[in-house]
Amino acid sequence: MQEEYHGMRPIAAALCAFCLSPPLHAAVNLIADGGFEAHPAQPGGIGHTAGGTSFDGGAWHVTGVDILQVDTAFRDNSNPPVIFTAHGGRGSLDLTGTGNSGPADGVFQDVATQAGLFYQLSFWVGHASTSGSAHDLYSHAATMRLSIDGGAPIDFVNADQLENRIAWKQFTVGFVATGNSTRIAFVNGLGNDYLGLDDVALSTAGSVPELPQWAMMGGGFGMAGVVLRRTAKRAPA
Repeated sequence: MQEEYHGMRPIAAALCAFCLSPPLHAAVNLIADGGFEAHPAQPGGIGHTAGGTSFDGGAWHVTGVDILQVDTAFRDNSNPPVIFTAHGGRGSLDLTGTGNSGPADGVFQDVATQAGLFYQLSFWVGHASTSGSAHDLYSHAATMRLSIDGGAPIDFVNADQLENRIAWKQFTVGFVATGNSTRIAFVNGLGNDYLGLDDVALSTAGSVPELPQWAMMGGGFGMAGVVLRRTAKRAPA
């Protein structure tokens, strides 16, 4: 999103696919400030946090050049304007940074975990779209890159559209922790003019699923043990 607004350790378990039970609801969220409400932008505005710094008392760390905090009432100067609505609450992030500063922009959080336990991570990815003067800026799908504990990243793509608003789409990932701390890192993918992140949640999901119940597949996080569910769940218009 432009300033003028034209716009580690591998997890040793088998990789599994697309069969996860519904994501977290009442479970305790292990992520600090997953909705980005504790470090808000000014009402109707944006805030900047530079790479190499942190916010929320050191819970979230920023990589790359910078990231943006976006208030849900913020609108760009295109015609008609795009309103950057959050998925929940008032705050969300734009991982493209100031003037789309690069694919290294992102955030991460180190979360206390217990080796051998199965965890579920869910998050919402925002995609901007408009038929107005900023159409070319937001013509690409929003691509979020997630890395768990230093593993190779996997792309999660949201191409949903909600004219002159942000369309939010939820994704869910399961993994088995191998230590007492696990790094959850979200990074800007290639080609984004806006990449929203909101309502990140992590919870213990109990014991590891029995392997016969899961379809095996290669690729993805490398050695990481994960279960992926690219949910069809979307924020209501």
